[in-house]
Amino acid sequence: CEAGVSAIVLKSIFEEQIEEHARSMQKMGDHSEAADMLVSYVRSNVLNDYIKHLKAVKQNVNVPVIGSICCSRLGEWKSFAKVIEEAGADALELNIMSLNTQKDYQYGEYEIDQAVIFSEVKRSVRIPVTVKLTSRLTNPVAAVNMLYSHGATDVVLFNRHYQTDIDTDNMRLVTGKQISSPHNLYERLRWAAICSASIPLIRYAVSGGVHSGNDIVKSILA
Repeated sequence: CEAGVSAIVLKSIFEEQIEEHARSMQKMGDHSEAADMLVSYVRSNVLNDYIKHLKAVKQNVNVPVIGSICCSRLGEWKSFAKVIEEAGADALELNIMSLNTQKDYQYGEYEIDQAVIFSEVKRSVRIPVTVKLTSRLTNPVAAVNMLYSHGATDVVLFNRHYQTDIDTDNMRLVTGKQISSPHNLYERLRWAAICSASIPLIRYAVSGGVHSGNDIVKSILA
């Protein structure tokens, strides 16, 4: 904040983080009732930790603090959004990620799901809600326009999927390189320019590849 930052976006609370944590703890066989209770317990704890972090940040800064939810379907996230709002978040970022691998997937399903999730969350809170788009879209302009038609006023270009790699020495899957590169900026500049020209009433933020003051200038110019 002392350097002049105008807002802070917190790290995302991840849908798959909660589900994976619940699976790793599950030692109760196939009892569905016990499994549901475990998932609910994990959800509650992860959300409580996130809320504590959000409140601690709010107490120590004097700029807007933006909560972030990473999800791939609607589920419990409407209620999560409300809790994050009540904890003092000034806005909410929806990071809607989905790796579509179904053979019967119909083109456009992801964009429709994204608009539905945004609409449902937006109706449940009063704070601004922005959507962080994936770069893996056939037509980002159409995706932004669909969000705009559902009431979106802000989008972020773009999120990044976690990368996977193979450790050939130990023959196992490992996490790929996660740190962004200045080369990531080019794609953001392209679509910031195209989308803002086509749908100028949406506000755009660039995420990823911004590694210098000059990169910030380029993003604003785009």
